[in-house]
Amino acid sequence: MKWGIILMREIFEKYKNNFSKFLIVAIAIISIFLGTMQNYLVYYDDNIGFSLKQGIKIGKRYFFKILGLLIISVIITNFIGGDIFKTNTMTLPIGELLTTLYSVYLNLYLMNLCKNWGRINQ
Repeated sequence: MKWGIILMREIFEKYKNNFSKFLIVAIAIISIFLGTMQNYLVYYDDNIGFSLKQGIKIGKRYFFKILGLLIISVIITNFIGGDIFKTNTMTLPIGELLTTLYSVYLNLYLMNLCKNWGRINQ
């Protein structure tokens, strides 16, 4: 058991830069599918298994559109998280408002995809 832990630690140390890149990509992919599954479940209020399947299908079909929106979200969040918005007391609430509005837009966009997907498949 101890040699397995040591071996895993050596593998992690050898490939830790690649592992962090892999982890970032995996989190992005998972967030795309989780977002579509969550919005499908909220919009249709159907059983969980069917919502998971339909959310994965929607995520596969509109993968690059959702990925582009997530990249824009990361850029906006990093820009607002900068020093300009932290030092001024007036710009901080405006930055948080912009982040919140974009998050609402992203969820509404995903919900609209779910609505259109339901119309196509009925």
